[in-house]
Amino acid sequence: MSNLRTQIGQPELAIEPARRALALDRKDAVGYIVLARAQLYAGHVDASIATCRQAIAQQVDGAEIHGLLLYAGFANHDRALIEAQSAWAKGTTAEPYITVQQMLLAMAQGKPRYGAELINQVVEGYQHRGMQEPANRMRGGLPRLEAELGMTEAARKLLDQVPLVDGSTDLPVALAEVGEDGKAEVILREDLKKHPEDTLWQYWRAPQIAAAIALARNKPLDAIDALRKSIPYDLRDTEVPAMRARAFLSATQFDLAEAEFRKIIDHRTAGVPSANVALAHLGIARARALLGNLTGSREEYEEFFAIWNDAEPELPAMRQARAEYAKLIGNARR
Repeated sequence: MSNLRTQIGQPELAIEPARRALALDRKDAVGYIVLARAQLYAGHVDASIATCRQAIAQQVDGAEIHGLLLYAGFANHDRALIEAQSAWAKGTTAEPYITVQQMLLAMAQGKPRYGAELINQVVEGYQHRGMQEPANRMRGGLPRLEAELGMTEAARKLLDQVPLVDGSTDLPVALAEVGEDGKAEVILREDLKKHPEDTLWQYWRAPQIAAAIALARNKPLDAIDALRKSIPYDLRDTEVPAMRARAFLSATQFDLAEAEFRKIIDHRTAGVPSANVALAHLGIARARALLGNLTGSREEYEEFFAIWNDAEPELPAMRQARAEYAKLIGNARR
């Protein structure tokens, strides 16, 4: 019950059943993972850390517990906690899993090239052991991450190299985001036929692909409509609110765009670490600038730069933000 609640974007309601399950067996490793994840996704970061510590004390901790501690360290800006999890995994069978989580942190910090280096380490390890399918799945998430950071050419090049992974949401979304919306549409039709009764496919995965296609075709109202059925699942992670916010921004519905971006900021620990949190501040800055709120816009640009203070300087999203900020300051001085 707890796992299902978290999966459909109800992490707050997932906490109590997870506690009840764990009370029945304090040695159940899965119980700690389920509870700590629900607590973290619901925004109770310190409680999640405490649950992970209890698992360690009971000696039932593993890669997932330490991955959650890595996320919690990121949420709390606790570098020591992050580094401790990396040190724990070094040279163990948990190292590939923790490396993947480090990749997500790198992307969230605006360091996609470093993130790609990390994921390539994991991919090479799988390939060395003849495990091509998990290697493909690892690489399959990168093009979307790159495309949404403005690295369109890098994403397109990677899409040419990565085979289609059955059931992937990220690959067809990435295809649409780099202009291959026709290919994305074919995949969407096929996947909807394959998963006619799958709740997450019908109400969460497919709407993202449909919205990405609509945005690629400069039809933001169609994207907004496609994502309407996903609203009950918004707290599953930041992907759907981010896409809806971009659609509202494109449709010049700036107040609604800001509300969606604010939803991401207010629930920044929902799901895995994501660049969407930093980009939400950038989105609000743009919405406010277009509404004529130059002071409020400047504040959000500066918040974005503070979060990405260590981002890769050549990152397209960062270059564009700096150019917009300089123009904003220039206009404010006139």
